[in-house]
Amino acid sequence: MVRTALSVVVSLVATALGYAALWQGGAVLMREAVRFDRTTDPLALPLVVGGLMLLAVAMLSVAMSSVGVMTVGVIHLLFGLVAVLDPSLPFIRLIAQAFGRDSTVGDGMLYSVSTGIGMLAGIVFVVTGLAALTGRSQKPGAVARAASVIVAIVAGPMGVLLAFMGGGLVYTDLVVLATGGFNPTGAVLLLVGTVLVGLAVLTLRWSSVGLAVLGLAIAGIGFFGLAEPGQLASIAGQVSRELSVTVQFAAPNGNLALLGMLLLAAAFGTLLRSRRWR
Repeated sequence: MVRTALSVVVSLVATALGYAALWQGGAVLMREAVRFDRTTDPLALPLVVGGLMLLAVAMLSVAMSSVGVMTVGVIHLLFGLVAVLDPSLPFIRLIAQAFGRDSTVGDGMLYSVSTGIGMLAGIVFVVTGLAALTGRSQKPGAVARAASVIVAIVAGPMGVLLAFMGGGLVYTDLVVLATGGFNPTGAVLLLVGTVLVGLAVLTLRWSSVGLAVLGLAIAGIGFFGLAEPGQLASIAGQVSRELSVTVQFAAPNGNLALLGMLLLAAAFGTLLRSRRWR
């Protein structure tokens, strides 16, 4: 009972503080990337890195109990579904404005939710908690490790690509064009991509290796996007315009790196949990 309560407190507090730091620093870096301004605020990057570490700590609380990460994940998914399935509601915008007019934290929340990053983070939190509850009790064998790697590196990247493409469509309608209409193509792509990422995370039931490989790859791309956002957006633009739209916001503000860090923390947290129960 104590571990459960502690996991909820740690996950909620670390998530709130982590997002505040990530969105604050990330918004500065994103504005500089858009303006091609190399005069970087000295506090922006440390805030982003600190935010990423705090959010990883929130995920690591799964080693104590699954309740905390599942609670955080459900909140993510609810906000994401409201933005995707009924964007005509001013709900998301009102919450963003509650942080203050022209608030970087409010803008960061709006970008995160409307581009689908929030839903991807939510599915990682929820499925990590479920996988930890029903996962392995014995050391995984070579077949389990290989299967986890194959499924994770196939389902994970495909899910991220589809979700980012769908998120680009939703973001364009919700924020850029402000049409407030439902975009069925964007919603379907985002939901299918989220499910595929969830499938990749579910490989934790077999082994942590596959998700660790996937997380390391996405984190590497994410940190490259922090350093060279223009190059990553240009590469994404060769795939589709919608993908490029999401990458333009997810890379320089640290959200892409966040996804990779959450996957790495999920793999490490469930590994710690399994060893604790052996």
